[in-house]
Amino acid sequence: MESDRSIIPSKVPLLVDLLAEMDVDQLPSPFDQHRVRIFHAICRSPGITRKDLIAYLEIRPGTVSTVVQQLTADRLVLEAPLSSHAARGRPEIPLYPNWMRWVAVSVFCVSMELHAVLINGADEILAESTREVPPTADNLEIEDSLTDLVNTVLSNVQRGSEVLAVSLSVAGIVNSATKEWIFSARWPRLRHLSLKRMQEILKVNIVVKRQLDVQLEYAMLRDRRLRDGNTLLFHWGYGIGGAFARNGSVVTSHTGVFCQIGHVSVYPESAKTCICGRTGCLEADAALWALAPEMARTHGPAPQNELELVEFLSTHPVSTTGYFRHALKSVAQALSHLLAILVPDRVLMYGPFLQNRDVAASLTAEVRNLSPPFVAESTVFETVPRAMSWNAPGSTLAYFRHAYESRLVSGNEKYRQSM
Repeated sequence: MESDRSIIPSKVPLLVDLLAEMDVDQLPSPFDQHRVRIFHAICRSPGITRKDLIAYLEIRPGTVSTVVQQLTADRLVLEAPLSSHAARGRPEIPLYPNWMRWVAVSVFCVSMELHAVLINGADEILAESTREVPPTADNLEIEDSLTDLVNTVLSNVQRGSEVLAVSLSVAGIVNSATKEWIFSARWPRLRHLSLKRMQEILKVNIVVKRQLDVQLEYAMLRDRRLRDGNTLLFHWGYGIGGAFARNGSVVTSHTGVFCQIGHVSVYPESAKTCICGRTGCLEADAALWALAPEMARTHGPAPQNELELVEFLSTHPVSTTGYFRHALKSVAQALSHLLAILVPDRVLMYGPFLQNRDVAASLTAEVRNLSPPFVAESTVFETVPRAMSWNAPGSTLAYFRHAYESRLVSGNEKYRQSM
């Protein structure tokens, strides 16, 4: 029997809901239809037995027996060990989905840190590791940090689990097609970092995407209503940026540059130097890294880690200071420009500053006030505080979905022929 993590997760995984979206009736093979329905029933009711499946799905006993036999052979389903105190006669064996059949690695940025986690199909974190990367790091240093991080969490892969991919969701500009991390203002010496050599060393598929795109994609999977119309995800924290989707599809560009609002000049005459090397950028006026010296002056040293900053801001009234009110107006001005260009139906706002309800309300009011007529009047503004925890599941969910779906509808020909 495999680890208890593969038996009963703390909640029904989002993956189960996505698998339920499969159009079972359109599958050409009746056997595949049975496989999908039976597997989904086991996911929804962990511990269900063959007898329960027969009654619940109204499928012939012989078919249920054959399908379960194949699902266990494919290691998609696990049979619980029988208790030594089991009743006499032929016992009913509880069945569980095997969420440890596949695992994946997610790597993402939190302020100036790189985080790596090993995750399974039930969104359970199996191992994690963190590296702080200095702002002076170049391609080689960042590549070494990434390789070391991934190797650390891969050392925790259990026997019997297959690694699907290493998915990087990072800040800045990327080219997913060529597996390049092109630029990040946090590490100005990073330029066109190819991840192909790292892929060869690790011998596992590596994928790279923009972190905000990944979070928006995950938000739309969690909430179907976001798949209709135009949705803008806006982040205000260590950096400032956005992602945009139209009717469920994230909008990107062939260069990887999109919604780089943090590096738009809001004060061309400003002498403030941005970490990207330019002057006058929005981030130089309002990002966490730019506000940190002011916060240290008025309230003591503030954490640079966004997750830690949330707690700091809950006990330190930074939002009442003059420098923060100025920063908020700068952010509102830039965000109003995005609204005028993209005209979203809704804006999802997140980041440590926006965890404060008063700050979120003030930003919303200021954006409405600055936006052109009819642009923001019907726009819905929402704060999504949990977005900071969406990196790991958001960057790996598509690979788990593909793995389970393709395995469910392929199966073993010898079992199909037996039907």
